[in-house]
Amino acid sequence: MRKVLLIIITFVITLSLFSCNSKQIQHQPTEQEKTADRNITLVKDPVSELKMKYPGPELPESNIYVNAECGYKFAFPKEWVNWYFVNDENPEIATVRFYGKSIRGTIMEKAILSEGFDYGLTMFFILSEEEAEKGFYDSITKMGTANGVDYYFATTTDVSLAPIIEHRDFWFDSDEELELTKKDWEKAKIMMDFYSSENIQNFIKNFSEIK
Repeated sequence: MRKVLLIIITFVITLSLFSCNSKQIQHQPTEQEKTADRNITLVKDPVSELKMKYPGPELPESNIYVNAECGYKFAFPKEWVNWYFVNDENPEIATVRFYGKSIRGTIMEKAILSEGFDYGLTMFFILSEEEAEKGFYDSITKMGTANGVDYYFATTTDVSLAPIIEHRDFWFDSDEELELTKKDWEKAKIMMDFYSSENIQNFIKNFSEIK
């Protein structure tokens, strides 16, 4: 009986020593491994990845926009320089876009949610008469005539400036991003005032045919 008891005690002691040694020789993660573990929990920035894939717009250095194919030019307010650009891939639909400093003020939100990608928030359009008659636009006002074609100022109800209007609705938990978004909205309001219903007639006077 004593012999059996001695064997049991010896087994328990051996097991305890083995357990202690196992804890002591457990792998201790290096600083590099710790950093890698922390990075796994970080959410990837989709905007940075998309910006690497798609080049950003070239902001015009002048306030004078020239549509050589349609034969007209338009003078934007000088205060707009570095805050706007014109997408005229289709010359008959010149899309004027706000380009701010925040993520919300530079990325078209709907494009992020789809396979496409685009920069800038649409403010208004300069359309040929043919395009204006398609009925996709509102607030249509004639600007002038170039090469015998009438051109119109127009907006849409689906204006993409909305992302910077709702300051609390932004992608990243960042006070800096929120402040940049607020500043973008303040700038956008000033720019929109130039073509408000009260000022639109003065605004469209800046349209002229290229002689």
